[in-house]
Amino acid sequence: MVEGPYGAEHVLDSYGSVVLFAAGVGISHHVSYVRHLVAGFADGTVATRRLTLVWVIQSPEHLEWIRPWMTSILSMNRRREVLRIMLFITRPRNTKEIHSPSTTVQMFPGKPDIGTILDGEIEKQVGAMGVMVCGTGSLSDEIRFACRQRQTPTHVDFIEECFTW
Repeated sequence: MVEGPYGAEHVLDSYGSVVLFAAGVGISHHVSYVRHLVAGFADGTVATRRLTLVWVIQSPEHLEWIRPWMTSILSMNRRREVLRIMLFITRPRNTKEIHSPSTTVQMFPGKPDIGTILDGEIEKQVGAMGVMVCGTGSLSDEIRFACRQRQTPTHVDFIEECFTW
């Protein structure tokens, strides 16, 4: 069972570009944001035009945690126009089990290169950019540092959701 989001609720509707980073069960915090922003894009009620979800998990089996929610999101109206999902599998049994089902849902072995991901998003940035993380302390630190390094010439808002007790 997936619950959430916990913690403070942040309004991301005014960002043209949103990047959500999650590690493990931190995905529970982001699922409702993804659903809301994709629906708002389809309805024209949010400014978001680019939404990227980066989820770091140890095993492909962890995808089962949110399969019902992800199936619902993947079937949403106009989802392919706004949402890109990047799944990073840090401990695959075999790299052959990692395959990308489409261009908008991609799977990769290993850990994400945060700087490269942010550089790619900034290159295609639409309007203001919000970057939110719900993950381990080390992942949050890495993303915070990468956002800080990229404040000039663009503006990136960093939003951290507490992952630990």
